[in-house]
Amino acid sequence: MENQDILSANELGLRFGAPFLLGYAVGKIIRKLLSFALLMVGLVVLTLFGIEYFGLIQISDLQMISKGGGILKAFDEFIPYIIERLSRFPAQGISATGGFYVGFKDK
Repeated sequence: MENQDILSANELGLRFGAPFLLGYAVGKIIRKLLSFALLMVGLVVLTLFGIEYFGLIQISDLQMISKGGGILKAFDEFIPYIIERLSRFPAQGISATGGFYVGFKDK
């Protein structure tokens, strides 16, 4: 019988390193996309304010706030799904979820 070391470096890398890197990549891209989305929302709001300043449209503050709340609600429902999905990696869910948190918090 061949001697197999269960804790070899290659085995540990495949079992815990790869899911961590996948989780890290997902967390990093979500953070970047969120930053980009906030930049775009800010640009749209400033454009709407400029158009309103010139009298071309009338903006309802309550309607704008309700639209923003809907976007935030959708994002609040999406992040728990991503975390739950990463935790389903067989036996390495903690590693993938940890990678997600590190990637999301990393600047």
